Amino acid sequence: MIFLSIPFVIYTFIFSYVPLFGWCVAFLRYRPVDGFLGSEFIGLDKFKFLLVDNKEFWIVLCKTIFMGIIYL
Repeated sequence: MIFLSIPFVIYTFIFSYVPLFGWCVAFLRYRPVDGFLGSEFIGLDKFKFLLVDNKEFWIVLCKTIFMGIIYL
């Protein structure tokens, strides 16, 4: 039974856990030349810009939620 489960464990690892590594791009000043490990870590600066400094984001978010409610 253990040997029969190995393909499913590999499948789950490849399609569930490997893509999570790409989430680190949100916290990096990513450049394809430098790769994931060579890019500069900037932390939550992008999220701060999006949520605090950007008024247009909130307008677009409200309109998106409103359109979603209308669609329902």
